[in-house]
Amino acid sequence: MPVLTLDGEALPEFEVICEYLEDADPTPTLRPFHPQVRAKVRLLSRMGDLYIAPQLTKLFAMINPKSRDASIVDQAFKDIKTALGQIAHFLEGHD
Repeated sequence: MPVLTLDGEALPEFEVICEYLEDADPTPTLRPFHPQVRAKVRLLSRMGDLYIAPQLTKLFAMINPKSRDASIVDQAFKDIKTALGQIAHFLEGHD
């Protein structure tokens, strides 16, 4: 997990760090200008949080080969592939 330290205080999470940097020094802007494009960027980030991150958590729990459950690993990879397909749908400009 990325962390930005500010005056001895930790600010975690990639998206929060990016928003802080934008607010602290908005020139040049890191955000798209058009509100619809900004919304799409937020959507893609949120999709990663909701659909990919939980699957990665499942995979991290299966890192030990002695306690690994192949069915959990297989399902997590299937779910990641589905999520990446959904993200690709929005990246390719389909609504």
